[in-house]
Amino acid sequence: MCKAPGFRQCHFESAFFAALQQKGYVETFVYWACQRGPVPGVRDWIKTNDGRVREFRQWAAQYPWPAPTASARS
Repeated sequence: MCKAPGFRQCHFESAFFAALQQKGYVETFVYWACQRGPVPGVRDWIKTNDGRVREFRQWAAQYPWPAPTASARS
């Protein structure tokens, strides 16, 4: 668990990114996250990998975020 000020939610995000890696969605997440930026090739990658992007988005939408604990709220 993070002890740094301002990072009380980091254990939620770290669990998400661990699951993201375990599912093999890191590359898909990075392309999806960069889609609105001026990064060459991103939109083409997303079009080419549409099925993978849809699969990732469905997984992310259904990701079981843990309930906040008392220590995370303090």
